[in-house]
Amino acid sequence: MVLWLPAQWLAVGICLFAGVHVLQSGTVRHEPVYAVFGSLSLFVALYIALTAMLQMPAQPLATVGLVERTRLAVACVIYPAAFVFIALFTRMRHWRKWSYVVAAWFLALLAVNLDRPWGLLRDSMRIDPILWLPWGEPVAQFSGTVSYWAWPFFASALVVLAWSLWRCSVLWRMHERARAGALWTYVAVQLLVVAYGQVATVLAWRGPDFTAMPFLVLVILVSRVLTREWRQRGEDLAASLDALAVESSVREQAQDSLRKMAYRDSVTGLPNRNRLLEQIAAMQSQPDQVRKAALLVVGLDGFHSVNDALGHEAGDQLLRAFADRLVDLCRHATCVARLEGGDFGVLIGVSQEANARDPDALGHQLTESMTRPLRFDAHALTLGVSIGIVHISGPGSEAPLLLQQAALALRHARNRSRGSRSIFEPRMQSEASRQITLIRALHEALNSGQLRLLYQPQIDGRGRLVGAEALMRWHHPEFGEIAPDEFIPLAERSGLIHVLGRYALVQSCVALRSWPEGAPRVRLSVNVSAWQLRRADFTDMVAEVIQTYSVAPGMLMLELTESALIDDATIMGSKVRLLRSLGIGVSIDDFGTGYASLASLKSLPVEEVKIDRSFVQDMSVSEPDRFIGAIIELARALDVYVVAEGVETRAQRDALARIGCDAFQGHGIARPMELAQLLAMAVASAG
Repeated sequence: MVLWLPAQWLAVGICLFAGVHVLQSGTVRHEPVYAVFGSLSLFVALYIALTAMLQMPAQPLATVGLVERTRLAVACVIYPAAFVFIALFTRMRHWRKWSYVVAAWFLALLAVNLDRPWGLLRDSMRIDPILWLPWGEPVAQFSGTVSYWAWPFFASALVVLAWSLWRCSVLWRMHERARAGALWTYVAVQLLVVAYGQVATVLAWRGPDFTAMPFLVLVILVSRVLTREWRQRGEDLAASLDALAVESSVREQAQDSLRKMAYRDSVTGLPNRNRLLEQIAAMQSQPDQVRKAALLVVGLDGFHSVNDALGHEAGDQLLRAFADRLVDLCRHATCVARLEGGDFGVLIGVSQEANARDPDALGHQLTESMTRPLRFDAHALTLGVSIGIVHISGPGSEAPLLLQQAALALRHARNRSRGSRSIFEPRMQSEASRQITLIRALHEALNSGQLRLLYQPQIDGRGRLVGAEALMRWHHPEFGEIAPDEFIPLAERSGLIHVLGRYALVQSCVALRSWPEGAPRVRLSVNVSAWQLRRADFTDMVAEVIQTYSVAPGMLMLELTESALIDDATIMGSKVRLLRSLGIGVSIDDFGTGYASLASLKSLPVEEVKIDRSFVQDMSVSEPDRFIGAIIELARALDVYVVAEGVETRAQRDALARIGCDAFQGHGIARPMELAQLLAMAVASAG
């Protein structure tokens, strides 16, 4: 009865079928993991076929040597391919450089294998007596002297398998249980078979060659997992299509409801948003006008301030005065509408006069017109306008999307400077989507441990540790490291800055409580934004945290920017004095870049100033910097401690020390570090 060899040829067929099927699917789906797995399956099929050929009786020794060398050559290709597949299968991020290393190593082993007459594993080969399996099937047997090249090959295979086990654990932590289980089962079987094969090779045991069969396990299990994922994606797609159909039906109902609403703004008498959207849709249905059409969203700068200061009735009169001026300037426009607040929409097309057809020229006219005061209710105010522009280049975009894009361009213009104009670019949409995503993620970041504090040391002229600045870092599981310059403004706009500020203060107090005995006492600096300082209960919150964690107030330094101090200086000044009465130090960060540096030093009880890194980067190290020297002399006269930020080199540090700077901070001193590293640095400083 013949069973063993037909079973292997059946395995060859299974792997060939899986390889071709998955390769075709990968080509259609444009997903590398399927293409790599399909290629790997074909190589596995070839390896199993060569293994079956080796076990066929009555072969000359020369043929056996050729087949063995070919089989080992295929193995040297399988392992790099398996590495790339497992890296993709387990969603490894930075796998390319390691794949080059693995490929180069196995390519070297492949070259050695092809250069040797009996392959990589043996120095010689001989044909042994036929092995008769229990059911009477004959299987060819070979043996020979084990080569020292066998050990690097065995070790390399074990390293790849051990790495695969680690990637299984990564998948498990990612809750990819199906993928992790399939890969773990294959690796476990492969390790057993590799161990058996290596022992059998070294001890020259007689028995069937099982080395190819674990690859069959890999192909079967992974094919099953990928098939399930394909089915799930199909079901998800069907559910999405159903949801889209429902959404389309709901949208049609909503549009029917909107058509029944009034199309006029009750304050200005202009068309409202709904009417403007219909006008945009109507223009898009006329291709000869769409080619040169544009939508402007005009924002009246300072409207909300006027509304708050003079009342809503005066605000409404201001809107009516501006609407009259806007209609007069845009009298040839297709539609002039009020959107909301102080924002208006202007739709212009190809059939209007030349100046109207050029949205930038119209924007310039609007900006120039606002140099004349708006008169309303015995008031006369000169306000500016910011303008967002989107070109309507074809009938493909929906009207609400075009309006959203123009609004994004308006926001971009206002962020750049009030009274400016901006034309919509696709990157504005992606930036806005990313900001919304990050604001939502920021709510979960604290609870999920994504936010943490690093500490950047500060040393004095003798190299002693005198302080450290607490710096918040955010590692998002999808976007990776997100810079503070990006997420702090988002936290300020969303109101989360107060939660983040309390978290930074609490973690800094925890760090101070764990300070080593005998280590020099230092101050930890915590950054505070103007939004935090404006909050009525800010000082109460700081006092409560310090009391809760039993931290001496003198061990904390709160860093404020100059812009925070000059924004409503009276209120901010009282907050600073209250903090100082609690014993908490106050530092002015980025000193020299604001507008009220001297006033801040003179009128507020500030203990420390931090020279902005831009001055340090631009300073000359060969001769004293007069500007920085003047800052230091002024600070010394007012008994204020001076810390230089952005110190990158020893030459900068020495130059700053020569002109009397008290302390230094920057990558040239030490990079931001974990708390444990800072505590170790403190202990070393004590020694």
